Amino acid sequence: KEQLYIGIRYFDLRVCRTTDSKLSSKSPFTFTHGLLGGLVREGLEEINEFLNKHPKEIILLDFNHFYDFNDQCGHEQLIELIHEIFGKKICTTAETILECTLNYLWNNQQQVILLYERNRDQCSAYMDRIGHFFQICQSPWPNTPRTDNLFLFLDEKVAVPRSTTCINVIQGQITPDTATIQNNPFSSLETHARETNRRLIEWLSLRQRDPSLINGVNVVICDFADQLFADTVIKLNHKNLTSL
Repeated sequence: KEQLYIGIRYFDLRVCRTTDSKLSSKSPFTFTHGLLGGLVREGLEEINEFLNKHPKEIILLDFNHFYDFNDQCGHEQLIELIHEIFGKKICTTAETILECTLNYLWNNQQQVILLYERNRDQCSAYMDRIGHFFQICQSPWPNTPRTDNLFLFLDEKVAVPRSTTCINVIQGQITPDTATIQNNPFSSLETHARETNRRLIEWLSLRQRDPSLINGVNVVICDFADQLFADTVIKLNHKNLTSL
């Protein structure tokens, strides 16, 4: 909920199907990223509550990793849960992402763009419930524990023309390796992320002054996002008035 109110509108969601009877009695799905997180049902209901209060807000939900989904049944259950919670808020009428302008979504009273990282053929039976956006998210992983290498990677990626038919994401995140953990026994992921985020905000601010340096990027993500990060990303949408 805190992320929603500081301005975060894209959620990178990784889901585990659990057999833990204590959890599965409420919902068989939990969020996960290395460790198990909260229940998917509870997280999605929080988002839906926010959307009910703010009918012009648009959310992108990117379901991109599925763990212990042993068969099609797991996807059917998850899709049914998503549809149960959001219903007609999900954009199911647009067939391409380019159609999803704010006016289009507002006119159709749709607030959720659902990105589902699965083959379209495997999900064709669900399009009336979750839409048409399968495997359209390009989100290259830097996979480095070093901040300097992260920004070399980002510079390289934003220099390449991006597809206009995809959601293009840049990941402003380091990935600590074993050596990083061993050399910093009293530190934490959050400590490392805060320093990375400081440099990421500087990197983004430079691109606000020259928007041509970040053309084609739709989403920027980081660990432990805060208000300053959200405000900096939002400003990338503003025209560079000094060039007019």
